[in-house]
Amino acid sequence: MSKRIRRIIIAWILIVLILPLDVFAKAWTFTDVTPKFRAYDEIKYVVDQQMMNGRTHTKFAPDAYVTRAEAAAVIGRSLHLPNIKTNTGFKDVSAHHHFSGYIREMVDRKILAGYPDGTFRPNEPLTRGQMAMMIGRAHFNQFSGSVSVAASDLMRNGIAQGMTDGTFGEQLKIKCADFAVFIARTVDPSFRLSVVQPLAVDPYVRTMYVTAEQSDLNVRTGRGVHYPVMTKLPFQTKVQAAYPVAGWTKIRVNGIEGYVSEAYLSTTYPQPKQSSGTTKPELTGAYKYLIYPEGNAAPLFASANSSSKVLTRIPTGSKVRVLSSGASFTQVQYGNRKGYVRTNLLFNVFPTTPKKPTTLAGEVIILDPGHGGSDPGAIGYGYREATATLAIANYAKKYFEHSPFQLKMTRETNATMSLAERVDFAHRHNGSLFISVHINSFSNPNANGMETYYYPSNQTARDKEARLIASYMQNRAQEAWQLNDRKVKTAPFLVIRFTGMPSILLEAGFITNPNDHAKIRSATWQEKMGRAIYLSTLDYYYHEHGMISETLPLYEAIGEKPSKRIQ
Repeated sequence: MSKRIRRIIIAWILIVLILPLDVFAKAWTFTDVTPKFRAYDEIKYVVDQQMMNGRTHTKFAPDAYVTRAEAAAVIGRSLHLPNIKTNTGFKDVSAHHHFSGYIREMVDRKILAGYPDGTFRPNEPLTRGQMAMMIGRAHFNQFSGSVSVAASDLMRNGIAQGMTDGTFGEQLKIKCADFAVFIARTVDPSFRLSVVQPLAVDPYVRTMYVTAEQSDLNVRTGRGVHYPVMTKLPFQTKVQAAYPVAGWTKIRVNGIEGYVSEAYLSTTYPQPKQSSGTTKPELTGAYKYLIYPEGNAAPLFASANSSSKVLTRIPTGSKVRVLSSGASFTQVQYGNRKGYVRTNLLFNVFPTTPKKPTTLAGEVIILDPGHGGSDPGAIGYGYREATATLAIANYAKKYFEHSPFQLKMTRETNATMSLAERVDFAHRHNGSLFISVHINSFSNPNANGMETYYYPSNQTARDKEARLIASYMQNRAQEAWQLNDRKVKTAPFLVIRFTGMPSILLEAGFITNPNDHAKIRSATWQEKMGRAIYLSTLDYYYHEHGMISETLPLYEAIGEKPSKRIQ
C-alpha cells in the first residue's frame, strides 16, 4: 500500500471519528437503529435535541464505545455550552482539536478532569463510573462523593440500572446506545425508570416564586430561548423547581413541566417593587403616561392585586388619569374604565427638542447598559446579556471619564431597573444623547451580526440626529468587532421611543451565535466595543456639530482619527 493511499485512509478514519457530534441528520437516516431497537426513543430524543449523532449519516453505531472527548461534547451540548476552539492545557488536546472547547468547559466546571501526566486521553473509552460522576456533577451539582455514591444516586433516580451480577459495572466501557439512554433520562425525567426507593435527588425539591413583575415568565419546552413557549406564568406564581443547569431550571406547576430562566425565580415570596422615589405619585386628578415593555400592554386590574380580574389592557404610552396613589398599585381611569395598575409603570414623560450644543462640557451622555438584576436579558451558553452590557458600558465609561462630557449611567452595578425608570432617568439628568447597549439573540444559532436602532418619532430634528448618531455607532461597532453588518434600523423600543433626546439602541452581536458569543463574553472585545461607543460619540460631535477644536485632542489622546462623515 502506497504512503499516499495510507494517508487518504487515515484521513477518512479521522473524519468518521469526528462525525458523531458535529454533523446532525435532518431526517432519521440510521439503518442500525429502527423503531424496534431497545433504545430507539432515547436515541431519537438525543439526536433530535442535537446532543448526539451517529458515526456516519446512516450508522449510529449503538454498540460503539463513547470516548472521553465525545462524552465532553455530549454533556456540553446537554448544558448548551459553546464549543469555542481554545487552548485546553493538555499536551494531547490542541486548540485545533474538534472538541477542545467542550473539553475546556468540562475541566473548568470540574465535571471532568485530566490525568497526572498532563494528558486528557481524548480517545480513551469512557467508563460507566466516569459517566455517573459526569452526570452527577453536570446536572445535579454533586461534586462530593465517590463513584459508587454517584452510581447509586443515578439508580435511585431511575436514570441507570445495575448489572445482572448486582454491581453497577463502573469499570465497564459505556456504549453509545447506553450513553444516549442515560442522557435522555437525565435531561427529560419522562424517560426515567420507575423506582421503589425514595429519590436521592428529587427533581422538584425547591418551592420557588416567579419574580418577573412587568411581564409574564415564559415556560419553554427545553433549556434555551430557541425552544417553544408552552405557557406563561404571572408574577408571584408558586412553582416546584429542580436544580438550575446553565441558567435554566425545570419546574412543575399546575400539572405542567417545563423550563424557565433561573434569574426569574426566588425562594422567597416577592413583593411588588416600589417606585425608586425619583418620580413621586401624582395627586388625585393628575395625568400620567403608562409605560410598559415594548410590544405589550399593561393589565388594568379590578382591584389593587395582580391576582384580581383583568378589566382590559392599556397600550404602552397611553395617558391615564390618577384617581388615587399607592406604593404598589395606583387607581387610574383609562377612557371610561376605572381600575388599578402597578405604580412603577406610571411616569411623566416630557419629549424635548434637541438643543444645539455649545461645548462638550455641557453635553450629558446617558449610557444605558441593558437589563440587570432580576432581568438577565438573553442567555447564551450560560452567559447573560446583562453581564456583557454592563462590562461594555464600564469600558466606555473609562474613556468618557477622560473627556469633558458628563456621563450618566442608568446602572453601574447588577441592579434591577425597569424600562420606564431608564426613560425617567434620562429626562431627570437632562440627557443630550441616550445610548442603550444590548445583545441580540435568536432561536436559530446561525443568526449573527450587529445592528443599531433609532425610533422615527416624526419629530424631524430629533429623528435626524438619532439617525446620524446611530450611523456613527454602527460604523464604529463594525470597525471594532467586524461581524456581519445588519445596518441601521428603526424600531419602537420603549427606551428610544419615549426619550425626548436623540436616542439609539445598539445590538452588539448575537449571544446565541458561537462566533459572536466568543467576542461578547471576552474582556478584550468588550473593551473594544466600549471604545467604539466613545469614538462614535466623538464622530457625531465632530462632524454634525462642528466641534473640531474640542474633539481632535480627544482623538489624538487615544491614537485615533475622526471617521468619515456619514450623510
